Amino acid sequence: METHGTGEALPLHPTRRREMVRWAEAVGYSADKIEEIIAEAETAITYMNDLYVATVVPADKHHENWPDMVQLSIRRLDRRAIHDWRHLQQIKTDLFGPDAEAVELYPSSTRVVDTANSYHLFVLVEPGTMFPFGWTQGLRTEQGIAGIANQQRPGATQ
Repeated sequence: METHGTGEALPLHPTRRREMVRWAEAVGYSADKIEEIIAEAETAITYMNDLYVATVVPADKHHENWPDMVQLSIRRLDRRAIHDWRHLQQIKTDLFGPDAEAVELYPSSTRVVDTANSYHLFVLVEPGTMFPFGWTQGLRTEQGIAGIANQQRPGATQ
């Protein structure tokens, strides 16, 4: 991700702060909890280019035996839906390196957070650490597979 400047913690825009307070009040959070949420949001490291905003915050540690992770939230500046896998992969690589692994979780319905066309990747902090699932080796091709031509767009082998 070619950024404008380096990543830094930025104060919340007043409009965003008001939106967060309104949301937190609507779900019944106390004033102290709301301030805690805002303080955490203001410690996030933010990167931006001409298309995306990427924000990095420590991920909540739900299990002792899991390695440390950060949460990488990515959204378009215009707040439109993204889902170009290669763009998200490139942002992850630019911010954390080619050996970092990340996952995008599709949670149970009770844990869904869907408020702003933001995409949340959970990145393992230690380069080279791998999730205990997924492919054991990579494969990239621009050729058709199983006799089907043109099923992959150019750029797969880069």
